[in-house]
Amino acid sequence: MKACVFIRPITLSLALLAVAPQPSAAQEEGGLTGTVSADQEWIDLSLAITAFATDRDVVTAARGGPSLRLTNGAGIDVGGSFSPDGSKIVFESDRSGSQQIYVMNADGSDQRRISFIAGRAATPEWSPRGDQIAFTHIAGSFRIAVMSPFGGEARHLTDAWQDEAPSWSPNGRVIQFFRTQANSGKTGIWQVDLTGRHERRLPTPVDASDPAWGPVLP
Repeated sequence: MKACVFIRPITLSLALLAVAPQPSAAQEEGGLTGTVSADQEWIDLSLAITAFATDRDVVTAARGGPSLRLTNGAGIDVGGSFSPDGSKIVFESDRSGSQQIYVMNADGSDQRRISFIAGRAATPEWSPRGDQIAFTHIAGSFRIAVMSPFGGEARHLTDAWQDEAPSWSPNGRVIQFFRTQANSGKTGIWQVDLTGRHERRLPTPVDASDPAWGPVLP
């Protein structure tokens, strides 16, 4: 089970999950994950289509309205993050044979692959400024990287053993993520700026993972 904890780093709120015993793969199968558009009108879901989660697709649903299935191909399409203007969605898919990053219009049209990197690319998140996508690059180690929404080369911001699940600050200048220590397996929340040269750990009362920035407080 996981406990949800809210803390305030500097002037912004952060929601994080305090690590307790993790659910099994069988418990996670059939589940869904989602993000909300900037105007709060749409939620973007990654939904397991089959009983054993061998096929997942991206679905959107308007507030109080019907859902719309955006992807419908072989493979697993996971996650999803809206562009700041709500016109596009970035998501990950293994439809090419390896886990990579794709972008599509919010109605599901014009689906195109933007990452062509060795290893795997996961957990993409669109920056609030719209000019970059942060993601987890998995190639032996797990590293936080950024790239243009139009594709091109990735730029790594971290170089530890296992860094994953990036989350942008509302001003688009800092990325939060969680880091797992190689020897102990302990996890913690870290921050890095866009130069990749300045990191800091965010103190938490227990091990923590899967951070998500809250909106700017009044």
